[in-house]
Order: sequence, then structure tokens, then C-alpha cells
Amino acid sequence: MQQEQPYMHRFVYPMECSQLQTLKVDKWSTIYLNTNHYSVPEELVGERVDVKIYANKLQIFYKQLLACEHHRCYEQGQWILSIEHYLNTMKKKPGALNHSLALTQANEFLIHLYENHFREIAPRDFIELLIYCKENQINKQNLENTCIYLLSRGLKTLSSESIIATLGNKIIREVVNIPLDNKEQKIALYSQMQLTEITNMFN
Repeated sequence: MQQEQPYMHRFVYPMECSQLQTLKVDKWSTIYLNTNHYSVPEELVGERVDVKIYANKLQIFYKQLLACEHHRCYEQGQWILSIEHYLNTMKKKPGALNHSLALTQANEFLIHLYENHFREIAPRDFIELLIYCKENQINKQNLENTCIYLLSRGLKTLSSESIIATLGNKIIREVVNIPLDNKEQKIALYSQMQLTEITNMFN
């Protein structure tokens, strides 16, 4: 045993009810597991990552740091993608956003924001906005609250400049970023955004 110790590696992950696999990130910035593709940050293309497989989720680590997480899919032949993993690529080719599978899998608010305020005139600005949010650790709820705040102030069309300026205003950010605790509150907030947009159309 003592002779073998120099050749043994310390297990760096806590013992949990999960499986651990090491997989290589392919050219599409995904890992392939049980017939399904799961996206990872695009800068990891060609790298090997550790995947902790739980009953309901996957955690993907690169150099022992959590790179991303996905809900585990039990269907066959699916592509489970996060738009945040392809922002640099989309920045170079913003036109591809209109046909992006990653966008169709984004949450309802992001799809609504893009379709109603950015699709026709500023797809690149939408990508810039998401990059700003990613770099500054602004979550989707804070972004959504900020957009509703701007619409309630009478803006008919949201721009990346107005949203980023508001997100950068600490006083306003603290006012509008009220945490939502349940699904009913989130539905009400999203409905308010749609109602405000409709009202602004007739003003």
C-alpha cells in the first residue's frame, strides 16, 4: 500500500449520490451523454471536463471549478443548450440568432424581450446586453425587473443602452430588484410587462 501511494490521486469531489465521467467537449461546445448533447461554455471546446451525473441534473466541472449545470434529460437524441454558452460566437454572427436553437430554449422572458425589442433592428445589441449581464453577474430576474421598470416609465422600445445604464444605477437597481418567491408572482410580473408594452403602443 505504501509503495502504491505515490501513484494514487486524491479524490477532489465530495462523496455524493452521483456518477462521475470525464468527457471531451466537441466542436459544437457540447458534451455527449446517453445520446444527448449538453452545452458548455464555448471557450471549453476541445477540453476535457468532469461531469457529475445526478438523477435530476448534471454538473460540469473544468479544472475542479463548476462551469455550468443542466437539468438531466431522459429523452433520446436531444440538444440541451444554454444561450449564454454561445454569446461570443453569436456576437460575430448576430443574424444566426433568429434561427438559434439555444434561443428557443431560453426562458420566456428572454425570448419575449428579443422578439419585441431587438429582433428587427438590433440583434447584436441583444447579444451585447447578455454579455454585459454575464460579465457583471446580473441574473435574469434582475434583468426582467429592470425592463419592466423602464417600460413603466414610458419607454416604448427597450435598447441595450437604456437597460445597461439602469442596471448600472445602484439606487434604481435596489428599488426594482425585488426577489420573487413563487410562480404566481413571476407570472404577474411578466403579465405586467406585456400590459405595459400594449399600453405604450397606444400612447
